[in-house]
Formats: sequence, structure tokens, C-alpha cells
Amino acid sequence: MAEPEAVRQVVRDLDIEWTSPAIDLVLTGPGGGAWRVGDGEPIAEITEDAGALMRLLSGRSDECELRFEGSATGSLLLRAARVLF
Repeated sequence: MAEPEAVRQVVRDLDIEWTSPAIDLVLTGPGGGAWRVGDGEPIAEITEDAGALMRLLSGRSDECELRFEGSATGSLLLRAARVLF
């Protein structure tokens, strides 16, 4: 189960390093919430379980659906991102 503060910190770290077009990130389940990652108008809204996204960003698993509305590029960029934690 993802802890809410840990999820918030990982998303903040992702945002700090994000140089791609902005995305809106909607995380579900424990630790979920909504954030804008990047600057400017978002190219996509991406929805995923918070725990699954934490595993993806850590490089431990890529078994995420990354459901999106808008540009598929947003989900591809997020799938390639890594955050050390």
C-alpha cells in the first residue's frame, strides 16, 4: 500500500525533473490524488493506481495501464520516467 506522503514526495520529485510537456496525473487507491506535472497546458490526463505508478517510477515494474485522455505521448513519457527513492 502506498503511503500518501511518500506518493506526494515522489510526484514532487518527478515534477522537478520533468522537462517534457505537462501532464495531469490522477492517482487512485491509497495515496492517491491529483497533480499537474510539468509547466504549461497539459497534453494528457493520465490515471493510474498510486502503488502501481510508484513501482513503475522506481523501475521495479512496468505493469501499469496508464489510462489516458489526450495525447498518448504523455503516457509514453511517463512510462519512461524514473524517480530514485
